[in-house]
Amino acid sequence: MIENINSSLPKFLRTGGEIGQIINDKNWDNHPLGTPENWPISLKIALTNIFNTAFPMLILWGKDSICFYNQAFRPSLGV
Repeated sequence: MIENINSSLPKFLRTGGEIGQIINDKNWDNHPLGTPENWPISLKIALTNIFNTAFPMLILWGKDSICFYNQAFRPSLGV
């Protein structure tokens, strides 16, 4: 399991490492998904699952295919 980096993050983002922090720091107020605290439970569970694996994973969420990924997937993006 990836170590918590900030206990003030919503619980489902805590094991996301740097990616969880980036998601938390984004201003979601005017985004179609709204704030992370109000996201569907199915998205929160999916993110928790990908954050808790060392295997590179991403999720394309909703009709707009909003992309979420874990730390292991970052090198695939050239980041």
